[in-house]
Amino acid sequence: MRTTRPRTLLLCAGIPLAACDLLDDAVPGTCDGVVDPVTVDADVTASCREGGEGTVLDGWHRVIGDDFVTVTGQGLRVELHYPFPLDDALRQGTVAENIWDHLLTGRFTPGARVVGNEGAGLTTFIEGDAVDAATGEAVRVIVLPEVENGVALPIVVVAPDVATMQAAFPTVEDIALMHGQNRFPFHCGRVAGTWTSSFAEALETYDSVGDFTGVSVAALTEVLRLDDNGDYEDHTEAFVDGVAEERDEQGCYVANDFNFTMTDATAGSFVGGFIAVREGLALTLQNVEFPGDVRVLYRTQE
Repeated sequence: MRTTRPRTLLLCAGIPLAACDLLDDAVPGTCDGVVDPVTVDADVTASCREGGEGTVLDGWHRVIGDDFVTVTGQGLRVELHYPFPLDDALRQGTVAENIWDHLLTGRFTPGARVVGNEGAGLTTFIEGDAVDAATGEAVRVIVLPEVENGVALPIVVVAPDVATMQAAFPTVEDIALMHGQNRFPFHCGRVAGTWTSSFAEALETYDSVGDFTGVSVAALTEVLRLDDNGDYEDHTEAFVDGVAEERDEQGCYVANDFNFTMTDATAGSFVGGFIAVREGLALTLQNVEFPGDVRVLYRTQE
């Protein structure tokens, strides 16, 4: 299987020279014409829901659906399901079997199934034969429950036979890499709007001899406003162990394919795009200079 590789970005790469000059010199409120023309009005464009131009990545065809992203290629189909919390019913008994039934009941009639790697610290999966209720054809199915912190992010693979499945995915870890296929270019949705992200955690701390020293608390909130003219305002609030800090940045931005560039000197260039989520798209930005800086922001209701 070919895996997703981040694209190398250069400031102003692929941007007309006049727009690039304006980008370098821009100040808030003067970004008219900088925003890339691929920016669209629809939250999710029809072409990306229907598998149009720009939805092919590494040879796989992707279609955004209501409950999952459908990925097809190499003679099989992969479903990247949107996350959902495990309720009490899903937690009872064998979680992998419960998730199979939750996702596939009514669409597939299962035959013999086997659960692998459960409790082994490896990628848990459930695999077996089934009959496609829509076509009546016998198929081979693998489901990766992908459960973390009580939330499932499952992957379903449907192949005509075992040989096709193994040729495309020699290991279940290869299947897990398909999460990277849920990444779409900026022309798949409306970039302009208000995007937010928040994070909080509390960790117990201990000294070198193992004695409890307290609880470390950290929280981060970001509000990123992008307008149709290419202006942006980015407000960040951070809190760590009683110390609060706020930061505001503003300038111009360009969203183009998987590239996202901001003019503020501390912002820079990002590998960007959309992630499909239930009822819309989330904005993802990975800093080119600092790859560990990855942001996922969700559109607020306006």
